[in-house]
Amino acid sequence: EASISSSRGSHKMHHVLPNGDSYDGQWKDQLFHGQGRYCFADGQFYEGSFHYGTWRCFLFYSDGSHYSGEWFMGQRHGIGTLQNANGATIYDGKWRNDEPAMLPA
Repeated sequence: EASISSSRGSHKMHHVLPNGDSYDGQWKDQLFHGQGRYCFADGQFYEGSFHYGTWRCFLFYSDGSHYSGEWFMGQRHGIGTLQNANGATIYDGKWRNDEPAMLPA
């Protein structure tokens, strides 16, 4: 579901993704771009600046682990680090579609 409004080159969008997450804010070339708010279905949210669908964030999980890095369309995607509750690195590198993008051996 999406609703779009435009004025003087500024486009704003409200979009609900199939997983229940939603986005309210500016967009460009069919991607989140500019100021906006991304709400996760569980109630967590990110509010700030987006760049062609990506944003940099810190996300804390209920088990104490946390992710710092890039997001794209509601998933870990790009460069990021996942650490456990004690701060030990679980994975540091490139992510694709919410999964580590490990290079083949």
